[in-house]
Amino acid sequence: MRRKKHGLSSLLIVIVIVIGFGVLLWLNGPQDVPSVIAPPNPVTATPEENPIARLLGQGFGEDSTPLPTVAIPDVLPTIPTLAIDSNTTSVAVGAGELGGETAPIALVVTPTLPPPTPVDAAEATEIAATRDPDSWQPPALIPPLSKDPLGNDHYWFMRPLDANANNWVLEVYPYGTDGPSQDNPLRQHHGIDMSNRVGERVRAAAAGVVIWSADGRQDEVDYFQNSPSYGNVILIEHYNQYRGQTLYTLYGHLSAAFVEVGDIVEMGEVIGLVGNTGQVTGPHLHFEVRLDENKYGSTVNPVLWMVPYVGHGVIAGQVLDVSGNYPSSLHDTTVTVRRVRDGLTQSTTTTYLYLNSSSDINADPNWQENFVVADVPVGTYDVIAVVDGQRVVERINVIEGMTNWVELKPEPRPTDEPAEDES
Repeated sequence: MRRKKHGLSSLLIVIVIVIGFGVLLWLNGPQDVPSVIAPPNPVTATPEENPIARLLGQGFGEDSTPLPTVAIPDVLPTIPTLAIDSNTTSVAVGAGELGGETAPIALVVTPTLPPPTPVDAAEATEIAATRDPDSWQPPALIPPLSKDPLGNDHYWFMRPLDANANNWVLEVYPYGTDGPSQDNPLRQHHGIDMSNRVGERVRAAAAGVVIWSADGRQDEVDYFQNSPSYGNVILIEHYNQYRGQTLYTLYGHLSAAFVEVGDIVEMGEVIGLVGNTGQVTGPHLHFEVRLDENKYGSTVNPVLWMVPYVGHGVIAGQVLDVSGNYPSSLHDTTVTVRRVRDGLTQSTTTTYLYLNSSSDINADPNWQENFVVADVPVGTYDVIAVVDGQRVVERINVIEGMTNWVELKPEPRPTDEPAEDES
């Protein structure tokens, strides 16, 4: 009896599973009920409405950035289209010319502009007060400057010409010399020269009062201190004194002067233009610094008063004989500055030439130098001179914005000593 009851139960379970599986198949089969598609929501925005304006108008909550107070535009801005040049022409290029098998391509060619109208040479001379920076110097340091720990430096003046002109000191005719030629020497130089074309702007090296200004006339009244050499010249007496002594700067050979006697000028103010008036071999600016008195015999080397370039310093020194003197035989001695890193020459100059006259040049009151080399890049150098037949070399490290001192003095020659008696 127990076996029959167990077999009947199993048969019922199988029947229930089959019926359930059939019901699932019927529920998942295709139905004849038609599908209903909901219509889309009506479009409420018009093409002219700015969606950004609508978004901003809704806000972003109490903690959001406040809305701008300017009016929000209702219409998005339109981007203008570029105009098409009707003067352009198209040239058909064959497929063979492009190295392919495609159809010809039309290339747009814009007509070339007509050549510029030539400028009259006389007109260009009148308006050419500056020029393009085809030559360029580093920027200068800012005056006044004195970095020497003992206070010997006095770089108080700016350079009187712009960096896109030429404010580099002419090396072949430095202060206190008579030029490069020994056979045909020039006059003893009481200033420094900066070669430029006519019309470059000249600036006041420091603030002061104009005490002389030539306006371009060439008659006797414009002869500065009874000399025609300077041509048109401006002289400024400066406010800052050095140890109670008055300082002056002079600007010579000008083509024009923009200031008059009694005018007060500031550092960097344009006072005139470079020219070639007076006794010159070409247009340039002659620049002098005078100390204590306004006379030809009161000049000092401007290189020791005018700021060097950024990354540059000045070498000053003395060439002396074995006894520590500077005889006339050492005047006009060549001094060479040679770079240690590559052995190449950086600069050359000559020692001062003294004439023992009332219009002589002067050494600096602090340094008492007899030669100066302007604007030497920072680095290590050998300074070389031949003194009394001996080659003297001193090594020096040039520091930015400072006067770097060197003394070239030969060692005493060894004397012949008597031979010792071997007996």
